[in-house]
Amino acid sequence: MATPETITTDIISFIEEKGGRTLDWYVGITSNPEQRLFAEHGLQKTGEDWIYRTADTAEEARRIGKYFVVAVKTDGAGFNEANARTVYAYKKKEHTKP
Repeated sequence: MATPETITTDIISFIEEKGGRTLDWYVGITSNPEQRLFAEHGLQKTGEDWIYRTADTAEEARRIGKYFVVAVKTDGAGFNEANARTVYAYKKKEHTKP
C-alpha cells in the first residue's frame, strides 16, 4: 500500500504529464478498479489515460478522492462505497461515463 501523500503525488503527476484541464479528469474510489474503469466508465485498457493506487484504508481513499474534487477541482463522485480503498483517475472522453 502507498501513503496518502504518495497516492496524491502520483495522481497529480500523472494528470500534469498527460495534460488537460483538471475538470477534464474524473477521480473516484472503488473496491474493484478493473470493473469500475473499464466496464462502468467505459475506458479502454490501452490508448487512454488512467491511473489507480490503493490506500491502506477506505477512509484514506475517501479523503484523497474528496481532495481532488474540492481542492484540485477534478470531476468526481461516489466516495461512499464502504470498503473502497482504491483511488482512480482518468481523462474523460466522449465515450466515457461520465
